[in-house]
Amino acid sequence: MTNIDKERWKKLAGIKPSSINEHTVEFSKEEMATLHRDGKLVKADDEGKDHTYVYNESTGEINRVD
Repeated sequence: MTNIDKERWKKLAGIKPSSINEHTVEFSKEEMATLHRDGKLVKADDEGKDHTYVYNESTGEINRVD
């Protein structure tokens, strides 16, 4: 998705740009294997809060669902 598409989506969704935070999440080989095998993974962020990530095999995307 291009930056223009992201900005358009934000406007359509009624989300103010300051309310969206993007983060880069790194997965180990073992975590990637779990995502591919089970389709989901719970991983703690830097503050210790757990987040659930779901792998969609048809699109190849990993999305956070919490």
